[in-house]
Amino acid sequence: MDQEKREFNEKFMELLYSIRKFHMLSHKNVSPLQDTSRGQGRILAMLRLKSEITAKDLS
Repeated sequence: MDQEKREFNEKFMELLYSIRKFHMLSHKNVSPLQDTSRGQGRILAMLRLKSEITAKDLS
């Protein structure tokens, strides 16, 4: 059972690494403001969807 858990964990970590690598490569030539998964890009995406949002709701 421990061997199965270890193998599962290794596969899961490989998957996470692959997802992160894909994300980084797909946003390589994109401005941080266009990356809707991080920081200012996330805020700008939310403001685009709901322009009448309050600062409290945005936070």
